[in-house]
Amino acid sequence: MAIFSKTALGQTNGNANSRSIISEREFRNQYANAVKKFKSGYQNVECHIDCSYSKYKLQAHLLAKDDSVVGIMNYAKATPLQGQYCSNLFCITPNYVFHLDKTKPGAPYLLSSISHDKKQVIRARAITARDLDIYLFAASSMFEVSVETMLEMPSFKIEKIERYAPTEDEAEEVVSLDFSMNDDTWILTKGHLVFAPYLNWAVLEYNCRCNFTNNNYVIYSGINNFTPLQKNGVPILKYAEHKEIHYEDEKILSPASNYSVKLLNFSFGTVDDSDFLLSNYGLPDSPLAAPRPATNNLMQWFLIGNGILLALIVFSIILQRFRTVRSPENL
Repeated sequence: MAIFSKTALGQTNGNANSRSIISEREFRNQYANAVKKFKSGYQNVECHIDCSYSKYKLQAHLLAKDDSVVGIMNYAKATPLQGQYCSNLFCITPNYVFHLDKTKPGAPYLLSSISHDKKQVIRARAITARDLDIYLFAASSMFEVSVETMLEMPSFKIEKIERYAPTEDEAEEVVSLDFSMNDDTWILTKGHLVFAPYLNWAVLEYNCRCNFTNNNYVIYSGINNFTPLQKNGVPILKYAEHKEIHYEDEKILSPASNYSVKLLNFSFGTVDDSDFLLSNYGLPDSPLAAPRPATNNLMQWFLIGNGILLALIVFSIILQRFRTVRSPENL
C-alpha cells in the first residue's frame, strides 16, 4: 500500500489533505459488526496454502467448522524437529484434541497424543493459534493476536485513529489506528494497524512492539493481501508476510524471523463432521469416546460395607420382632 510507507512505529507518510477523523465510538461499532460477520462467514471453510517459515517450507491444509479445526502440515524438507516426521496433523474440537504424525510420505498416520481434558483442549487451541490465525483468520488478527480480544483489554488505548480517502494508488478508503497498552501481562506494548473497511475491516498492515524490558523488545510487522468480499461478506487471505526482529540496546539480537503464506485454493461448505474423526485418517474412532469417570475403590467398598451393615440391622430387627411375637404362643 503506497501511502503507508512507515518510517517508524505508528507513523505514516501520506498526503495530510487525504486524512479525516473517525471517532473511536464509530470505529468500535463498525468493527464489532465486522467481527460478527467474520465469525459467521468462517463457520465452514477449507483452504490449501503454501508456507515459508524462515529456512523451511510446507503446504498446509486447514479446515474449520463451528468450534472445530483441523490442520495438516506437510513438510517439504527437514522440520525444526530435525525431520522426525514429514507430516503433522492436529484436530481440536470442544470435546477432544488429538495429534497425528507420519515419518515418511505414504506411511499411515500414527496417533501421537489424544486428550479429553477441557484444559488441554483450550491449551491446544492457544498453541495452534498462530497457524490458524495467519491462514484462516488473518483478516481479524495480527498474526497470532486477535484484534477483537485486544480491543476488549482494559488497558487498551487508542492514541490516534484516522480515515484515508482513496488515492491513485489506493482505490478504496482505509483507516489507520495507533494504540498503546500498559498491561504487563499482555503481549503487546504499542502498535499501528491499517484496516480496510471495504473488506469488512480486514487488517492490511500492522507494526507492533512487545517490551520484555525497556531495552529488550520485539517488533512484529506484517502485510496481508485478500480476495474481494465473498458471497458471505468476508474476504479470504491470498498472500501474507510477517517478520519478527528482536532488539536489545537498540541492536538486533538475532536474525529476523520471516514467515509468508500464499493461498492455493479455498472453498466454503465443504467441511464435514467426519473430518474431525480418527477414522478419516485411517485409524479407529474408539479412542475418541470420553473415558468413564474413575471409580474410587475405597469409597465403593465403604458404600458396599454400609449397605451390608444396614441389611444386617434390618434383618436383626425383623428377627427380634418375630421372636417377640412367637413367645406368647409358646406359654
